Amino acid sequence: MGKGIFSITGLIVGLALFVAVNQFSETTLGKMRVDLTQNGLYSLSKGSENILNKLDEPIDLKFYYAKSSAPDGSPIPAYAQRVQELLEEYAAASDGNVRLEVIHTEPFSESEDAAT
Repeated sequence: MGKGIFSITGLIVGLALFVAVNQFSETTLGKMRVDLTQNGLYSLSKGSENILNKLDEPIDLKFYYAKSSAPDGSPIPAYAQRVQELLEEYAAASDGNVRLEVIHTEPFSESEDAAT
């Protein structure tokens, strides 16, 4: 019975520690980003950061993409994902001055008409 209580206590302590570390990292490291790619693929250039910091008024960006219209084996979905991630980086670095709306369109829909 002693080993069972030890196991349960260890499990509870481990779970509490896990929750505490997650809470700590969420509150203190929430906006921290690390780009470990070779060429800084997911980092904004200093020029882009300067432009974002000098924005006088908010900018609304709409990114339209029709997943279903890309042919199988096409590089378009990967490219669209990269463009969306870059726009999300702009929005995150702009302190609210760039607002991004991602719109996934369907063929022959109102959202597709709005994109043209």
